[in-house]
Amino acid sequence: MKLNKPKALAKGDTIGIVAPSTFSLDRMSYQRGIDRIKALGFRVEEGQTTKSKCGYMAGSDKVRANDIMEMFLNPDVKAIISLMGGSSADRLLDRLDYSIIAANPKIFTGMSDITHLHLAFLAQANMVSFHGLDLLFGFGGETGNRAIEYSINQFLQASTTALPLGNVAPYGKWEIWRDGIAEGRLVGGWLPALGYMANTRYWPEIDDIILFWEGIDLEIHEIDMILTSLRLSGVFERVRGMLIGKTPGCEEKEFAGLAPSIQDLVLDIAESYNFPIMANLDFGHEDENMILPEGILARVDTSQIGVSLLESAVND
Repeated sequence: MKLNKPKALAKGDTIGIVAPSTFSLDRMSYQRGIDRIKALGFRVEEGQTTKSKCGYMAGSDKVRANDIMEMFLNPDVKAIISLMGGSSADRLLDRLDYSIIAANPKIFTGMSDITHLHLAFLAQANMVSFHGLDLLFGFGGETGNRAIEYSINQFLQASTTALPLGNVAPYGKWEIWRDGIAEGRLVGGWLPALGYMANTRYWPEIDDIILFWEGIDLEIHEIDMILTSLRLSGVFERVRGMLIGKTPGCEEKEFAGLAPSIQDLVLDIAESYNFPIMANLDFGHEDENMILPEGILARVDTSQIGVSLLESAVND
């Protein structure tokens, strides 16, 4: 698979900020994120959507799609950071020009609902993008927070070097749910988005994948339905390894006392497959967010409790 990789970031480059989904009124975190990016030596270009609002969205579909496209077309902008996630990034997928994006690959980072865009960029433009930091909760996180510093260092390592990234340094304690060694290309993100995107033209057609997912405030039966739908859609036939991130607030309320643990549920649904599974990795809706570049080759080795990124996420 020939990936479309963006160019590496260098000090003095301009980073664009867009809001592909929900707006935010948290101007303190917003300004802290802008200031932190500038302190790292980069310039900032603020998109129209960073200050716009349309219902619960950061502007109409047209405005948000145009904001993204303008950043890809702007030759001065070398990277794009999403303001935050939300619930409407999927409305943009058929409004983007993927031929332009493929011709102008750029570092693009975000998480949660932004997963829709990550998958679409990979499926329609073969472009590597970064599941990880956003502006508000990542770069805009509290000063002195070690988890935020870990996440920013991960972003800088992935975005500024064209060398293979190698072993990912854990921040917390990772768990082994099923032993094994596997190689494949990273595909994943926020679990509900994965469920929505499977069997659409915006799902990457990659045979061997390391599927990674995280979730927040999902009930166990909801996780069950999404993972089962992925299995029934044929995604599990392509999975060579599974990485599960943080799952804060994921507990059963509707069937309290009757649902299995997430671990037991995953092992049950994946019983017919022999891929290795690791959990509690440092990504998701918490402060620590390891960078997982969509599409790049990775290796999972539970004997080392490790994940190794076997290629660079950017080009010189």
